[in-house]
Amino acid sequence: MENKKGIWIFKRKRRTLAQAMVEFALVLPVLLLIVYGLLEVGRLIFIYSMVTTASREAARFGSATGLNTGGTPQYQNCAAIRAAAQRADFLNVIEDANIIIQYDHGSGTPYTGSEPPIRGYPTPFDTCTGSIDTGVQVTMGDRIVVLVTAQFTPIVPIVPLGTINVRSANARTIIGSVTVAGTALPPPPLPPSDSDGDGILDPYDSCPYQGDQGYGLDPNGCPLPPPDGDGDGVPDASDNCPYQGDQGYGVDPYGCPNPTPTATTSPTITQTPTITLTPTITPTPTETGTPTETYTPTITFTPTNTVTLTATPVNCSLLRHSAITTPNNTMVMQINNLTGAPLIVTQIFVQWNHDRGFQTGGDKTLRLQSITLAGVQIWTGNAVGPNLTAAYLPSAGITLPTGIHSIVFTFHQNYNNEDGTERITMQFANHGCQAYTLDSNVYTPWP
Repeated sequence: MENKKGIWIFKRKRRTLAQAMVEFALVLPVLLLIVYGLLEVGRLIFIYSMVTTASREAARFGSATGLNTGGTPQYQNCAAIRAAAQRADFLNVIEDANIIIQYDHGSGTPYTGSEPPIRGYPTPFDTCTGSIDTGVQVTMGDRIVVLVTAQFTPIVPIVPLGTINVRSANARTIIGSVTVAGTALPPPPLPPSDSDGDGILDPYDSCPYQGDQGYGLDPNGCPLPPPDGDGDGVPDASDNCPYQGDQGYGVDPYGCPNPTPTATTSPTITQTPTITLTPTITPTPTETGTPTETYTPTITFTPTNTVTLTATPVNCSLLRHSAITTPNNTMVMQINNLTGAPLIVTQIFVQWNHDRGFQTGGDKTLRLQSITLAGVQIWTGNAVGPNLTAAYLPSAGITLPTGIHSIVFTFHQNYNNEDGTERITMQFANHGCQAYTLDSNVYTPWP
């Protein structure tokens, strides 16, 4: 402050550059710490999201239905389940050893001990190990549980976060598969036709046919069409199956119901006249008075045989079966056909211990590979079970001959553990047998 000529003048002091540098030096560490802390917390949140996604994708993959290229169910493909988790690892912080795959029944008291098993989930009944674990077997309602763990470590240990284990577990119910066999659906009905080409469909045409068809006239004076017994639009003369429903006379070679009885020889007696000659004497006036002989026919009857057609049903209650046995890699039941007629097979049902039938080694499953009836192989495949239904048209010619024969089910490895669920049933097309089922669970005398 100066006083010149009575005037007071105040001067502001200038800040020095050194003061600003000191202030910046004091604030910069705090600012850098905040920025670095935000980066590290963001990385931690990103790892948490990544681990959560990895466990969810792995559980989703393992619970899906279907088989891989080697015929292994997805829930047994441990390597592929881990690969599904690794696809979500963008920071390369998840190791295969930190991916735990387990299976539980979906209910029970949550586990609280040390991991593994996984805390918070019911105690597991199995764990997926190796690349393919065929020893893992599940039933309806079982779940796959995948736990993924990753470690978070700060890049520069100046933030007081330390090393953090980031964990995420996800469970999904495993989708099973069922083998279904059946017969084809009937063909769709044919659209209405216009037989005489007059632009009016046959159902609405008083005279749908032109010209004499050779079957007479209807009340309108129109020619009647050829007979069509089953109403499928194909005249009976050209139809392999002209009759619908069981007529009570069995089936023909096409598997269609017979419209008339089958032929059996039942003789009946009819009278056929034959002529024999008996001489009678009539006098003829001659000069010598000598009688001459003439002959008059008389009728006698001789019995002859003709054939009458009658329907002969088969008595399938005469079938007998043995108990089920499991020698080597087969399941066998013997059948004694005492009906006196070969039986046409339309359906075979079998149930077996598909998940614990083999007790040696890691693969305890039994896959059905063939069915043989009376020495003839009638089915091949690779059914995983627990059951299979094989259906046949009567025209397929699958028959059970008379006498004692075996039905044999062959598996991919030995059947050495029966669990009491084993069952075999058979159904037949013969007249008198359509409502009968041969069931291994129903006792019949043997032999």
